[in-house]
Amino acid sequence: LTGISIPTLIDRFLMVEECAQQADGMLAVVMVVPPKYIHPQKFGIKVALHFGLTTNVFTDEDAALHWLSTAAMRAG
Repeated sequence: LTGISIPTLIDRFLMVEECAQQADGMLAVVMVVPPKYIHPQKFGIKVALHFGLTTNVFTDEDAALHWLSTAAMRAG
């Protein structure tokens, strides 16, 4: 995706709330994005965990894939 503005805290909250509701605890989500899109305290990730969504965000695809594979092992 290109041309996406940096999400506000409200955008992040609403996005992960919707994802968590749709996932219903059935999947893990990982995102790979440029550093400017990651909140310094990973606000969206903290909110997602509160809603029961297993998720994380990375700037590196290899790190994201590693996290995803370990998340799958923990769940299964």
